[in-house]
Amino acid sequence: MNWPPFSGYIPEGGSTAKVIATAFSTQNITLQSLTMPWKRAISLAMEGGRVAGFYPSSPAECAGAGGQLSTLSIGRYQFALAQLEKRPFTWEQPDDLTRLRIGIVDGYDNGPVIDGLRRQGRLITDAAQNDLLNLRKLQAGRIDAAVVEITQFAVLEPMLNRTTLTGMSQLSLNPRPLGPPALLHVCFNHSPAGQAARQALDQGLVGLDVLALQAAYLARHAPEVHPIN
Repeated sequence: MNWPPFSGYIPEGGSTAKVIATAFSTQNITLQSLTMPWKRAISLAMEGGRVAGFYPSSPAECAGAGGQLSTLSIGRYQFALAQLEKRPFTWEQPDDLTRLRIGIVDGYDNGPVIDGLRRQGRLITDAAQNDLLNLRKLQAGRIDAAVVEITQFAVLEPMLNRTTLTGMSQLSLNPRPLGPPALLHVCFNHSPAGQAARQALDQGLVGLDVLALQAAYLARHAPEVHPIN
């Protein structure tokens, strides 16, 4: 899927693609990947044909798809809420968020705080097809906040706030994260090819400093990472 800076139509396919390619190269395997909408990617990956799996995936997303998670991670992420710069808010407890209309991306795992409130039927949410549309809806004032990955927001914020469209507001990141950092994985299907790819990736990830690779990717490419959603 297109989730800069982790994956998509961006240099080297994103930071997670770089990690996967590096791990596979130690096993003399070349990474071949496709970028497509999230739900389509999951469906194709789980068919068990020529595609072995999908990435990046949280454990909850892989469990929901019925796949098997890579043992080791391919990166780290952390969610927060984007807000209108002219209308910031504070929150201390999940209950404080129930007064807000919060934008999410259709099909994403949004973490335990947001998804926990959703399961309880206590949160008003508005689903978008991708992160960029979600943030644009916030700029237009159609929602009060938007779930976003912190590094992703840092990459997208300069482009979003350069907008000259009438009625579009400046955005900022709420300082309180939606929980601690979490790990990203590859989700493999249960076909023989999927199981072999999972084993090869896990072997290749042993000894790799994934967080250092992720940081090095951002140092090289952050100014070049633009969304094409």
